[in-house]
Amino acid sequence: MTRLGPNASRREPSRWLPLVVGGLGLIMVIGSALAWSPRSGPPSPGRLVPKEETLTWRTPVESTDRTQGPGEAQARFHIDNVGGSPVRIIAVETSCGCATPTVRPGVIPPGKTGTVEVRAAPLQVGEKVATFTLKTDSKSTPEVVLRLHVIGSRRPPFFAQGGGDLSFGDGDSPAEGRKLYAFNVELKGTNPTPPLVTSELPFLKVGAAELIDERYAGEPGAVTRKYAYDAKLAPGHLTERFAGDLRVIDPWDPRHSEVVRVHCVAVPDLRAIPPPV
Repeated sequence: MTRLGPNASRREPSRWLPLVVGGLGLIMVIGSALAWSPRSGPPSPGRLVPKEETLTWRTPVESTDRTQGPGEAQARFHIDNVGGSPVRIIAVETSCGCATPTVRPGVIPPGKTGTVEVRAAPLQVGEKVATFTLKTDSKSTPEVVLRLHVIGSRRPPFFAQGGGDLSFGDGDSPAEGRKLYAFNVELKGTNPTPPLVTSELPFLKVGAAELIDERYAGEPGAVTRKYAYDAKLAPGHLTERFAGDLRVIDPWDPRHSEVVRVHCVAVPDLRAIPPPV
């Protein structure tokens, strides 16, 4: 029987060990390469894409087709951030001072949608395009352009507006007077048709209408006509304080009218001053 020596229980290193170690090293190298692959690199820049670049808004009118309907031009644009980074809206530039845009939120995260709400003065006739340019911090989409197409749906002739400063005060005399104005949209080439003005103040005299301006109304065949009326206090009026109304009546629809307020705080020149005793 052969006896084992004192080191007989130790086994010689396996000849497969170098292969195992080398394989593990290769796996680590491959894993490191995958970890630094472009897919897991820096996120892509934010990029804004509007769902609608142009919206159309038509001015509403009442059933009489004479009175401007309530409200104003309102539109809401939706913008998606299809990139991998947030996009900040730095500023919004408008081509028309008649339109006011509001952006929510100010920073649009990746995969989210922002809105641009626009309020604009409505048109009565003609058409207008308001342009909005969004300035962003995105290198991919530094500017995003949106457009609001506003269309007036009223048809001439119609009474558009009446007004004026009819406030009297200290130092005024009957000769100074004030001006009342009325605006119509009428058909080009037709005879002027000024609105009728009535007063509940017998001591306030309103003169005849005078056509002082006529210009293109924004629609072929239509013109805007501006009329002026002289408003003067009647001589001998002794009231120091008064207030009342002038009514400007639509010449095509008497049911439609606008009220212009008249005020007087004091008219010293018209006071009755007793003679000295």
